[in-house]
Amino acid sequence: MWRGRDALTAEALYSTWGAACRASAHPLFHVSSRHPFWKMRHHRLPRMTTISDRGLRMKLTVDGTDHELDIETEMPLLWVLRDELGLTGVKYGCGIAQCGACTVHIDGQAVRSCQVAAGDVWGPVTTIHGLGTPETLHAVQAAWITHQVAQCGYCQSGQIMQAAALLATTPAPDDADIDDAMSGNLCRCGTYPRIRAAVKTAAATLAEASK
Repeated sequence: MWRGRDALTAEALYSTWGAACRASAHPLFHVSSRHPFWKMRHHRLPRMTTISDRGLRMKLTVDGTDHELDIETEMPLLWVLRDELGLTGVKYGCGIAQCGACTVHIDGQAVRSCQVAAGDVWGPVTTIHGLGTPETLHAVQAAWITHQVAQCGYCQSGQIMQAAALLATTPAPDDADIDDAMSGNLCRCGTYPRIRAAVKTAAATLAEASK
């Protein structure tokens, strides 16, 4: 059984510190119950594995590339991406889905990869590495540069992935839409005004491109 980093499971941490954070009235520790993560967390999904002569062989599509990996199905997707595939742009922040640094897309839905078991991945995975390219940036990435959002930069890959998912479903978000969607992504540097401005710029860019 996969035991996780330092033999601490996300579930063990979630039941204590995470519960206290959710109960707190402080806005930094509040994630809306409407946030997609809470719906996803309790939804068990079909495992995409086969038995090989070496053990469990997992099939995952990540950033448009198919992979076959011999890993345990309980291993969090975060560590599959970072340790097995070397996609270190996906960041480890808290391990209990309270910071959003590890956000990726599964079949277009923004999820916290630290809380999704590898065996529960239900569709293609997109990370910050596959959202755009240096030659053709995604509109959100370009807007992040325009507004110079990043300071330390550690949380920004998760912020960008969450913002891209928002714009895929809400092309013209207002301030309330942005704040609600981004409520689970924390920035210790406090760049929230720039994040909001960048999301609006990206929305305008995508709207213009669709004409």
